[in-house]
Amino acid sequence: MKKDVSELGTILGVWAHPDDEAYLSAALMAWARRNGQRVVVVTATKGEAGTWDEERWSTVAMVRPFIEDVQPKTVITFGPDGMTGHDDHKAVSAWTTEAFRRAAPTGSTLYYATQTKAFADRWVDYLNRFNVFAPGTPPITPDDELAIRIDIPPDLLELKVKAVMAHDSQIEGMTSVFGADWIRQSQSGEYFRLADEMA
Repeated sequence: MKKDVSELGTILGVWAHPDDEAYLSAALMAWARRNGQRVVVVTATKGEAGTWDEERWSTVAMVRPFIEDVQPKTVITFGPDGMTGHDDHKAVSAWTTEAFRRAAPTGSTLYYATQTKAFADRWVDYLNRFNVFAPGTPPITPDDELAIRIDIPPDLLELKVKAVMAHDSQIEGMTSVFGADWIRQSQSGEYFRLADEMA
């Protein structure tokens, strides 16, 4: 890991759906909690495939109050690409980025979830049997440009696997094709880059 988790202070994760935080940050959050850090997760939907009323759910209404209340040192979310290209993910990225610019405490940092070339080489073609990634996704960040790199230790990987498996409707088809161990193999790392490097 490039940055010690304890240096991240209070962490606010902002995601679109309830499974997003499991795939992209479960180990980071569990590690921080073990350190005694405060971790807050916000999801824009319950995963019910609904749509947003843009008037009702604006950037400020959705995210800014959480940033103001939590006062995070670290905010994590999707990059502008939405990781998979999903429109909900891209919207949450835009909302979070704008809310961070308007309301983040001095000294806080915004990070975007990303992937490594090793992940892409090993998993993108397999996962695209299920249309997981839109063309041009996931974002790939060179190893030397990662701001946070977590090679998940075995005990936290087991927690992450349980978190991902809790979203059965999202993984049932993949598990039937790849076997039960695909989560453990594909989700063994979590990666983030600085948001301002993508501006």
